[in-house]
Amino acid sequence: MWAVTNPEVERLANARYLSLTTYRKDGTPVPTPVWVTEEEGFLIVITEAASGKVRRLRRDKRVSVAPCDARGEIQGDPAEGSVTLFDEPDLISRAFDLQRQRYGLQSWLGAWYARLRRVQNVVIAIAIDEDDAIKVTGEESGGQTTETH
Repeated sequence: MWAVTNPEVERLANARYLSLTTYRKDGTPVPTPVWVTEEEGFLIVITEAASGKVRRLRRDKRVSVAPCDARGEIQGDPAEGSVTLFDEPDLISRAFDLQRQRYGLQSWLGAWYARLRRVQNVVIAIAIDEDDAIKVTGEESGGQTTETH
C-alpha cells in the first residue's frame, strides 16, 4: 500500500482556519476564512451551494489558501490549488463527519442550523499544486522515503 503525502496539504490541514481565496470575473481576489479538514490528500471545505464562493468556483477553479485566524488575518504562507465541487449526499455526509471530529460542538450546531434552514451544501475538495517535493512511502520501496520534484 502506498502513502502519498504533500507537505503543503499537511501544513494547511493543521490550521484551525484557512483563508480560501477565490477570484471574481475581473480577477479580483475574494478571501474567506473557512474551516478545513483533510481526506486522502485533499483539503475539504463545506459551504452553502448558493454562496458567492461557489458561484466563483464554478467559473474559475483556481484558489489560493493560507492559514488564518477566524477573522481571516493570514498567519502563514499561501499555496495555490484547484478545486472540485461535490454535491453528492454521501460525500457531504462524510465531510460533515470529518468536520464534527475536528470542530466538535461548533460544527454540530452549524450543521443543525443549516438543516433547520434547509440549506443545500457542497463539498469543496482542494488539490494543492505539487511544486514542492512529494514524499512517497510504501511497502514496495522497503518503507523508504523518496522525494520527487
